[in-house]
Amino acid sequence: MNHRKKEILLSLLSAAVVYLFANQAESIIIRFTHPSEQALTWISDIVLAAALGVVTYLWLHLKAARTALSQFERDKIKLNTELSLAAEIQRNFQPQLPSHLSGIKWAAHLQQAEKIGGDFYDLVQPDPDTIMLLLGDVSGKGIPAALLLASTSRLFRVLCRTKQNPAELVEDLSTALYEDNRGFMFMTCLVACFDLKRHTLTYTNAGHPPGIIIRPSGMKLLDSGGNPVGMFESSTYDCQTLELGVGDVGLLVTDGISEAITEDGTAFSEILQREIAQVTDLRSPEILCERVMQLAKKRVGLEEYSDWTDDQTVLAFVVDG
Repeated sequence: MNHRKKEILLSLLSAAVVYLFANQAESIIIRFTHPSEQALTWISDIVLAAALGVVTYLWLHLKAARTALSQFERDKIKLNTELSLAAEIQRNFQPQLPSHLSGIKWAAHLQQAEKIGGDFYDLVQPDPDTIMLLLGDVSGKGIPAALLLASTSRLFRVLCRTKQNPAELVEDLSTALYEDNRGFMFMTCLVACFDLKRHTLTYTNAGHPPGIIIRPSGMKLLDSGGNPVGMFESSTYDCQTLELGVGDVGLLVTDGISEAITEDGTAFSEILQREIAQVTDLRSPEILCERVMQLAKKRVGLEEYSDWTDDQTVLAFVVDG
């Protein structure tokens, strides 16, 4: 009702302005032309017709503008609703890590830069003695990234049923993604296989920031692997195997974390190791995740990335048995 009243008021105001202008125009014409009585009649008719034409044009223009604005607002509301729904589906799609599984404690924090993000992680236990872990970062953002994320996570779970060698699994994953996207979209990731019987971790790194294993003897970077997944038609990957001992701490991050805390001359892994050394309770992966996220929020990365934002994800695990 208020919208209709405003439209009527604007129309009346426009008509009043045009009427006053028409009167002034008619007076000016009469003053300079000194028309006869007969000419005065048709001059008045012409001025009146012109005024009515201008009023009609203004009214139609106002109506068209309001119609276009209403359609734009409806489209914007529809788009925001769809994005919110997609974001909710993506949140529900992200699995909850178990706090404790087979002698290993787990925790993860994921902070998206926009409604729909490209970071994700997944954990699968195909048999009682094996845990498969993936931390990935899809190129780009928005709905295309979300679609690639969903298909990648589903394919990872399918491949885990038959392949537990990270290098072979990632090779198949890369081939499948390339066939779907022809390299226009790709993903960096780190895939790890935990052998609970042999107490080992076997991993491959596909163009992802190196994972970190912190132990009393020092730090080990998980940086062996190959190209990002889906970037090339054919890719091969190296993998390495590490022994795990009680008290070992693992930290996996996406580039939203690594680039945020990188300093000139100091790698992010060294900064993380220094920060983690100050944590009093290394048995809690939740505390480790919180410490890393706080560190990333305090820093903005290298100077050339001062206005940059990205999804930020950290996944931590602690071997306690």
